[in-house]
Amino acid sequence: MISPFANLFLALQQYIGSLQSGSPAAPIFKTIDQDLGQLEAHYGDMRVPVLWPCCLIDVDSFRFDDMSNNGQNGNGYICIRLGFPPFSASNIAVPAEYVQKALGYYELEQQLHQALQGWCPGDQEGFSGLADIFGPLTRVSSITEQRSDIIRVRKIMYRIAITDFSTQPGFTLTSATPNISLDI
Repeated sequence: MISPFANLFLALQQYIGSLQSGSPAAPIFKTIDQDLGQLEAHYGDMRVPVLWPCCLIDVDSFRFDDMSNNGQNGNGYICIRLGFPPFSASNIAVPAEYVQKALGYYELEQQLHQALQGWCPGDQEGFSGLADIFGPLTRVSSITEQRSDIIRVRKIMYRIAITDFSTQPGFTLTSATPNISLDI
């Protein structure tokens, strides 16, 4: 793929998929996919299936400035939505082990953040070409989405910079030394 954004998504998906927890070690998220509205879409009375917990990724809101020779610098966001089914109540009357399970989404969010803060797509095996294109991720926000259903969704935004030279015209270096023949 030649699209830097497609390769950014693939590197991020692979990296998040490699994160493990528990014993025996298992992937933290059961579904890691593009955010195509899976948590909102319904077909009749059925929700589009995802496995819980899920991690949905979108490359979002990039703005670009021109550089010389048709290149561009830009900044934008990676939007990560973490979806969790409800487990139990977390009120003061509930036993501690149930409260811990109910609040487990905060723990998974923190594990993901510790892995992503400062991560560069070029650090991911098989994606070294992205090191010259993208900078490191920096978290800028984390919120709980207000929803009309019982699903818990945490939305985390990371800022990332891009330098795109893909539209620069090709050029060839030539020798600046003229051919001089000295016949003496």
